[in-house]
Amino acid sequence: MNRALIALIILSCVVLNGCAPRAVLKPAETNLHEFTLPAKKEAAFDAMLATAQAMGLQIDVIEKASGLIQFKNASLSYSQLDMYCHYVAIRVKDGKPYGGFSHWNQRSMRAGTGAVYGTVSLNILASETNEETKVTLRGKWIAASLREVHECQSNNVFENDFKEKTIARLRGNTPPPENTP
Repeated sequence: MNRALIALIILSCVVLNGCAPRAVLKPAETNLHEFTLPAKKEAAFDAMLATAQAMGLQIDVIEKASGLIQFKNASLSYSQLDMYCHYVAIRVKDGKPYGGFSHWNQRSMRAGTGAVYGTVSLNILASETNEETKVTLRGKWIAASLREVHECQSNNVFENDFKEKTIARLRGNTPPPENTP
């Protein structure tokens, strides 16, 4: 009878899905984005600096000769995380995101652990090839609350926006300043 009772309990857990996790954390992959700008390195470098400043990024390191620009720990709100990153928790049953950063923020606020926030650190390396500039943009995206910290995977929205705005600037179509990361 003991074995039958134990088997019934285990079967109940499996059937009711009480023992199985509903979501798992998706490990972040390297956030590497490469693109080419239609200008020589010096002009491309200046355009990238102007674009980054217009997007509200704080420049940490500038090495024009080597083509390096670094931005460290730019602050992000949970809504910006929703815009720029894939959510870290994935539903086991279908592999889709288990909510979003705004939902995490709501849960965190209800639990008394404060708002969800994020940071992004970006490294941009520019190198000239012929009459163009090859750009490698590497980012580290972090989402956190007072209880949890997770590295996130970029969805490439920010990187594509940065590229398009830089190209527009190189063509003389300077976009108006905005307040993104």
